[in-house]
Amino acid sequence: MLIGLGIFFLIYLKFFFLVKPIKTFSVLFKKEKVRGISSFSALTVALAGTLGVGNIVGVSGAIILGGPGSVFWMILSAFAAMVLKYAEIVLAHNHRRVAAKGFLGGAMYYIEDLLRGRLGKAVGAVFASVCLLNSVSMGCMLQANAVSSSFSEISSVSPVLIGVVLAILCGAVILCGVYDISPITSIIIPVMTLVYVIISLIVIIVFGDKLPSAIKLIFSDAFNIKSAGGGFFGFFMSESIRYGTMRGILSNEAGCGTAPMAHSASNVKGGAEQGIWGIIEVFVDTILLCTLTALSILCVFGDKTKDFFAGDEMKLVLASYGAAIGKAAAPVISVMVFFFAFATIICWAYYGNVTMSYLTKSKKAHMIYKLIYILCIFLGAYKKSEIIWQISDMALGTMTLINLTVLFIMRKEIKSETIRFMKTK
Repeated sequence: MLIGLGIFFLIYLKFFFLVKPIKTFSVLFKKEKVRGISSFSALTVALAGTLGVGNIVGVSGAIILGGPGSVFWMILSAFAAMVLKYAEIVLAHNHRRVAAKGFLGGAMYYIEDLLRGRLGKAVGAVFASVCLLNSVSMGCMLQANAVSSSFSEISSVSPVLIGVVLAILCGAVILCGVYDISPITSIIIPVMTLVYVIISLIVIIVFGDKLPSAIKLIFSDAFNIKSAGGGFFGFFMSESIRYGTMRGILSNEAGCGTAPMAHSASNVKGGAEQGIWGIIEVFVDTILLCTLTALSILCVFGDKTKDFFAGDEMKLVLASYGAAIGKAAAPVISVMVFFFAFATIICWAYYGNVTMSYLTKSKKAHMIYKLIYILCIFLGAYKKSEIIWQISDMALGTMTLINLTVLFIMRKEIKSETIRFMKTK
């Protein structure tokens, strides 16, 4: 559904951001003074929810499970993800509500406006409830566990201590006012992204002579169907395509309806103008950072990545970067995972608060959610549980199925907004 609907919207909207890139991306340099946060701040909040473990450990896992060819499908899927992200932001921005401190928006609001009445409120509530479940599983516990796992690779620091420290730091932000996290994400995200780009380029430059063979390996393995059983269906069931597409699109969360909650708070007036920032979000998340991670790994190990197994994701990353940077790689990567996870945790706390605001106005209910969320930070760092992955997959899958169906139904509104934007001077 993700790939199919992404291709549909690319054709339906006539590849507008690829056909007229200057017109499209000129919006990034415009400023509008209305209530809410800036478009760039909204982008950093959204990136806080997507950047992190998926860009580092997730890409490593895709290569281990699906082979080097998964990188090709990961990049290709990003183009479908770009237009899906754009579409859901357009709708969320157009259907957002005015709040005391700015705007509130998200898939649940345009779902309610589409279906109307009790049905709209019921489906919107289902989406919001599942989003809450995903916030404490994927957005909280899995991120905290990634921090704990990365530090266990380089030191004997107790997971309990890591959980306590992370819970205190994130809890301070969450309890003091999670409605505006943009001042934090506007610093952490650009700095961490720049640092990660630099160290990845160092690895690629040091092993520059292996870069051509790494790129060749990506393309040759992408179309290797010997393990797929042959045939058209078998080709699309091949491991490289499944894992490349899954890690690519689910890394940037396009189509599941979460990032629009951040973008809806921006101070631009048009949904299409903010939707362009969603395209940039996918570019940074998948095409830039995920690709740099993949090339760094393949330049060092090439086809020897098959010697690693599921569970060795962090080991493969540290070994790749350590080959170029030395012993400094482990602490640097671990610190980056910490900051990326920290940003993701507070971002998902924000998403949780937005969905809670949709479900109830009770301040007591909001406080209970925050306390449970902070407790889950500690529990996630303390112990890894496979059931948390299963809960997260179920929640994210449910949100995506609902959201994609609504995007297709509301396609005319998305196209109308796009035509308006392309006609403006």
